Amino acid sequence: METSDHHPAYLKLLSSYAYRERKHLSNRFHLGEGVVGQCALEKERILITSIPDDYIKIGSGLGEATPANVVVLPVVFEEQVTAVIELASFRHFNEVHLTFLDQLTESIGIVLNTIAASMRTEELLKQSQSLAEELQTQQKN
Repeated sequence: METSDHHPAYLKLLSSYAYRERKHLSNRFHLGEGVVGQCALEKERILITSIPDDYIKIGSGLGEATPANVVVLPVVFEEQVTAVIELASFRHFNEVHLTFLDQLTESIGIVLNTIAASMRTEELLKQSQSLAEELQTQQKN
């Protein structure tokens, strides 16, 4: 999730696995835009069980086929969506799969928050060190 004081929040594709970029599909989604944006807006899992043949294909070296299910999961930490994960599968997601994925996204939210906090701390430490060096330089003069 990208946020700024200058524009509305939006989701930006940062990583994918076995995904081939296609010209007519966006890599950015505003809240409520498409299934990814709707998932972020509602902060709820979305399970798509009837996949049209031309929606998406899962491909390998041996062939490709339409998935049986697509699940879109919000990654939430302290009521804020930090990311959305979209998964497609040849098999139907059952309740055990969905429960596992829900719990996994909770853990991912905690990990992402920890990483962000560590990055902020590191940046503040660098700023502090820079100011200390500048102060030492001023005191020598």
